[in-house]
Amino acid sequence: MAFACRDVSPEQVADVPGGTFERGDRVVVEQAAASFYVGRVLEKVGGDLKIQTESGGDPKKVTASDVYRLPAPTWVPTAPTYAICLDRDSWVACRVSRVDESRVEATSPEGRSMELRPAELLQPTALTRLNIEKNFERVASRSAFSMGFSTAPTPRPPPRWRPAPRERVVVSTGRGWYTAKVVEYGDGQMRITTEAEKRGIWIANDRIIPDPPYKTAPRRGEYALARPAAPSQPWKAVLIDRVTVTDFATVDADGNRERMGAQSLVPLSVPAAP
Repeated sequence: MAFACRDVSPEQVADVPGGTFERGDRVVVEQAAASFYVGRVLEKVGGDLKIQTESGGDPKKVTASDVYRLPAPTWVPTAPTYAICLDRDSWVACRVSRVDESRVEATSPEGRSMELRPAELLQPTALTRLNIEKNFERVASRSAFSMGFSTAPTPRPPPRWRPAPRERVVVSTGRGWYTAKVVEYGDGQMRITTEAEKRGIWIANDRIIPDPPYKTAPRRGEYALARPAAPSQPWKAVLIDRVTVTDFATVDADGNRERMGAQSLVPLSVPAAP
């Protein structure tokens, strides 16, 4: 973000949209898109400010236009709009839904309701407002993805399927789905090894499925489990966005898109023989 330099008195540090700052001023800083912390101004460093966070740690150098002065200037927003709200002891992104003379109603990106005084709001810059709006969109998209995935069938092994010794499989460990190998058979369970469990753990047969590809390919609009980049990582949920002759276009909960082959996807529609 740009900073316009100008002459200031020794006590003044910078002049930014939040006002003229002095050493010792308590401020709110946008440390990342739509994420904020509270600190105090220590000094001006070129076109930036050095801020000591109230949570401790080393001082941080930040762009001056990312800083908001406290107490906040009086601002009476017109609903609906986006703002920075004091939620308990933290400043957070919010969406203002109602305003009257002494009360402001707002919600967080996660849907938590807030009832605030006008003094508990900061008017965001145009860039921060855009960051907050995009954050609301990301959270809503992630929530819709998670809700859809929660209705998808749980992967189950094909009937009468029994993996060979040392065969690579995918298992549900309780912490997620992981790549594993079968090392021993028991009564209704198998001992498997993973990157995290090299000594092996016993897993029920119905929580062990074949490593893809499957005869039944994922279909557009269905969810699947996608092979991770490393065996130590969990398989992640993806939505099949498009199907071609050679591969599948997928999208995950964060909106990341990737093209994958059938050998990297576990369809969540019906159990299928490998």
